[in-house]
This record gives sequence, C-alpha cells and structure tokens, in this order.
Amino acid sequence: SEEEMLAFKNFFEHLMNLSRCDYNNILNCIVAYNASIRLLSEDVSLSYSMLVYCLESLSQSYDSYIPVWEDYNENKKKALEKVFNNINDESVEEIKSILLKDEHLKLSKRFCEFVKNYVKDDFFKYREGKRSISKDEFQVALLNAYYIRSKYAHMLKPLIKHLRMGKFSENSDIVEFQHDIFFTYAGLIRVVREVILNFTFSCEKTGYEKFDWRGAIPGCIEFKIAPYYWIWKMDSIKGEGAIARLEGFIETFVHYKNNIPKMDDVIRMYLSHLSEMKEENRIAAFTLCCLYVGKIGNIENETKTLFESVFEKYIKLFDKCSIYGLIITVMRVNLNISVAWEFDDCYNVINSYCKKRYKDTKLKLPKEIETMIYLKIANTLQEDDFEAAQNWKLKAYDNSNNNKEIQEIVKESMDNNSTFDINSIWQSIDKRFDKEIEK
Repeated sequence: SEEEMLAFKNFFEHLMNLSRCDYNNILNCIVAYNASIRLLSEDVSLSYSMLVYCLESLSQSYDSYIPVWEDYNENKKKALEKVFNNINDESVEEIKSILLKDEHLKLSKRFCEFVKNYVKDDFFKYREGKRSISKDEFQVALLNAYYIRSKYAHMLKPLIKHLRMGKFSENSDIVEFQHDIFFTYAGLIRVVREVILNFTFSCEKTGYEKFDWRGAIPGCIEFKIAPYYWIWKMDSIKGEGAIARLEGFIETFVHYKNNIPKMDDVIRMYLSHLSEMKEENRIAAFTLCCLYVGKIGNIENETKTLFESVFEKYIKLFDKCSIYGLIITVMRVNLNISVAWEFDDCYNVINSYCKKRYKDTKLKLPKEIETMIYLKIANTLQEDDFEAAQNWKLKAYDNSNNNKEIQEIVKESMDNNSTFDINSIWQSIDKRFDKEIEK
C-alpha cells in the first residue's frame, strides 16, 4: 500500500543517516532477517534461531544490563538462601556478587530487557482473526526463544514439533504447551521487525562522518605486506617496534632472502638507545642487531663499529634463557656468542612462546625456525633421555607438515635415533633462493 511504501521510505532515509557503526549493525540484522526467511523451507530450527541472533546481536552491542539477585534461577536461589541463613551478611553479599557475574545469566537477562524496551504497547493490541501475545506472556516466550536458540547452537536441538508445523503460525503469535509459552515463527518475526524498526528510529542521525570507503568496497580485503617493505623504517628510541622488526627480519631471511633491505639507520638507532628501552624491547632490538651484523655481509662500517663498541656490554642479555637466545643459537650467527642454559629453563621458555605466539603483539617465528629450536632441544636430550628427545623430534615433525622435505629428514633422524643436523634445514631453505636465481 501507499502507506507501507511511505513507512519503508522513512525507515531507509533514517537508516542512511545513522553513524556507520549503527548502520552496519542494523544492516547485518536485516540481512540475517532475510536469510532466515529464505532458509525457512530448508531448516525451520535454523531460521528460528537466526531471528533470535538478530535480536541478540543488537542487545549485546547496545545494552549494558547489570543482573540483580532476583534474576537468578528460582530453584537454585531458594536452595542457596537456606544456606545463607548460616552465613554472615557480608559473605552472603559477596557470594551473590560472584554468582551474578555468570555470563549466561547476564546475557539472557540483557537480551530480554533490551527486546522489551523496543516493543511498543501497540504490539499487544487486538488483531482481527489473530491470536496476539499478551505482555505477561511476552516475557516467558522471549526467554524460551533465547534458550531454544542456545540449545540449537550448542547441541543442534531442533524446535519442538508444534513450532515446526506451519499451521500454528498462520493465526497466532504463540503456541501454548504444558503451561509454557513459545513464539511461533510468525510471532517471532513480528518481534524482530518491531525491534529493528523502533531501534533504528531511536538512533540519532549523524551529520558528516569520516569513513575509509576503500576498505568497504565489495571484494576488497586487507593483506599484510611482505616485511622487507617496512622493517627498514625508523622506529622510536624506546624500541616499541623492535619485536615486530625482529620477526619481520627473520621472516624475510627465511622466505625472501634475496630481498633483505638495508637497515643500517634503524640498527644504529637501536644500538645507540638500548639503555633507554624496556627489557623485552631491548633484548628484541639487540637480537635484531646481532642477526643483522652477523648475517648480512655488506653493512656500513659505521654500523659495524658501533655494534662492536656495545656488544660486550649487552651480550649478557643472553645469559638468561629466552626465545631470543634460542633464535641466536639456530640462526648460525657469525659472532662470538656462547650460551649454556638448563633444560627446564628452555622448556619453560618454549612453552611460554607457544602459548603467546598467536597474540598480535607477541613474537611469532617462521615454522622452520620453530622446528629448528625443537630439534636443538631434542639434540641436547639425545644421550640422557632418548624418549624425551623423540618427543621433541615428533613435535618438530608435526610442525613441518607443510614442508615434505623437512619432514622426511626429521623422520629419518627419528628412525635412526641419531642427533639431528640443523644445517640440513638451512640447506632446504637455501634451495628456494637458488631456484629464484635460476629463474
């Protein structure tokens, strides 16, 4: 009708004038709303759950509901209150506070409160030939919808049969079964539509907003550029980018050896300001300096001279076992660096590295370097603890699952019960660049 077309026009005009964040959140809900309808003939349980996802995504983005004790499960609450009679009031309140931090309780209550806030009184008015839900029934049906979604998401538990039968949706918002209230698909889709509309109109329009439109072009995605394009750039004197540059240098050395950039300026800056850096930045920067001076042949004389003047002072950074010291031991650095660490220290360092390596601000080494470190540990155990040595070799073998050649030489060492020659992996790496030169 003309009235519906006008309402549609007003809705999209308002939507287009919202902040980019609000616009995207609401648009995602509309997309999921339409996907739910398309999927209805294929999987009604998934379609039903997707409508709940629409409401849930908005509630988690825009509501900060804090649960109270009255929200807690009634049966559990009664049992706990009997115990509370024997505990002092201060301890009772502390226990309640801990229990109310339960994320599931917070999410379910937030969900219900958010949805109720965006459903107007007109939603419950009489409709000719339809069974409309009442306000009292609404809370029960809403909580049931949340739990239905949860059971489907975690256990693929389908809807009860009544909700999978289209007949119930034709003229009613709800199905009542065993004194419990459930939204029909038609009833739930009314709720989602109501919430999306009312929530959209409640959002403030924005005037002008800066927006990186290039990143939003369909089909465009971000890629991390090869490290040799940026590791040479100047860092702050506090060495805040030292870990990233060390990681980038090692990646370049292993995968792009023919493209290692000239880094003398940033290396000299690091050498001049090591004393001003935090501990981890300092050892990362010094490790990078050692690798650059020890592995690159055509460095500037000024860089080499400055490195030699501070080398003896900072070589003690490797006295304590660290992932940086382990890197030095496998990278074949052409410097007079000798270290001796306890196995337990090495184990703890590697274990810590493995736990943290997938965090954005932490060091992550190429697989080849990780494998060499594992094999270095295996070699130290070869005579004293054969079983432990084999376990480390197996770890190295599993870590090389995308390099058949390395896996084969690791397996050969396992089968022969022999000490592993780290140089064989470097030979495998160097072959890549020999092939590039031939091309």
